[in-house]
Amino acid sequence: MGYHEDARRIKALTDENRLAILVALQRGEKCGCELLEELKISQPTLSHHMRILAGSGLVNCRKDGKWMRYSISAGGVHSFRQMVDSYARCDCETDPTICCDAARRKRIAFICVHNSCRSQIAEALGKHLLGNKYDFYSAGTQTKPQINQDAVRLMKRLYSIDMELTQYSKTIDKIPAPDVAISMGCDVGCPFIGRPFDDDWGLPDPTGQSDEVFVSVIRQIEAKVRDLDRKLGRD
Repeated sequence: MGYHEDARRIKALTDENRLAILVALQRGEKCGCELLEELKISQPTLSHHMRILAGSGLVNCRKDGKWMRYSISAGGVHSFRQMVDSYARCDCETDPTICCDAARRKRIAFICVHNSCRSQIAEALGKHLLGNKYDFYSAGTQTKPQINQDAVRLMKRLYSIDMELTQYSKTIDKIPAPDVAISMGCDVGCPFIGRPFDDDWGLPDPTGQSDEVFVSVIRQIEAKVRDLDRKLGRD
């Protein structure tokens, strides 16, 4: 199953300097000279860690004059997440005949067509507000290459949440079977998920709209997440 290769890739994250490099690159491509100054490390140390990060597929490198420039590899990060997910899971998530935790928390999934905006916001706010009580997921019937960048920017501004750290656009078959499935709204067509929705939040899609519209939708999602907790508490 490629354990040796996967272990080598995972080892790329087992050093504090490499973690600091990845955090620094989350803000965009950087020259090696910038990383040396920011992280207070030597050139040989930077080169050593970059070889490991590039070898794991997490970082892109390109020559620019006498310096190298580095950036996060979106494709590499996506592949890395899928690889980790293949190990850090239990078959009880998808097979109801397997039960390793009789008192497991309810799984709540937010569904829209592309899983790039409203459902991603709902997942992030669910984890932020109620992550100690429920397991939250989001998915769609189609995917986008990345989460809506206006949503990412505004969630950072409003809640200091970086959705791109742990979330990505995915299809319904990539998440565990939910106990509660919620549609974000059918203004762009209701996706078919193989079972009825437990609720339809009827939220407008803010994609391409002003920040004011976006913030209004985000606040509506926050209110509905909080109300969902009250409803489930009554069940």
